[in-house]
Amino acid sequence: MEDSLNDTGIKKANQLQAKYIAIVVRNAMEDFHSKYLSDEQMRELNPIIRNAIYTALYTINDHGKPDHIRAFIKPGSTLSRGWSKTGQKPGKTAFLR
Repeated sequence: MEDSLNDTGIKKANQLQAKYIAIVVRNAMEDFHSKYLSDEQMRELNPIIRNAIYTALYTINDHGKPDHIRAFIKPGSTLSRGWSKTGQKPGKTAFLR
């Protein structure tokens, strides 16, 4: 019983973190959204983003061994070749927006 309560807590924490991260992503996309996406398209995109973030958090928190993460991002994949390193934009504090 204790394991299932712990699992429920982890699931809720992942959901909360995914929602927060999705809000940060959404806020960062605001200029792109206003130029290129309708509100309807953004409503469709938001749950896709949230679910992808939740999947990543689940993988990290439940299977957080580096081998599991490395298996998901295979060497030579589009992500490993084409994506730049991440970092906070200067002057941007997402949670204050």
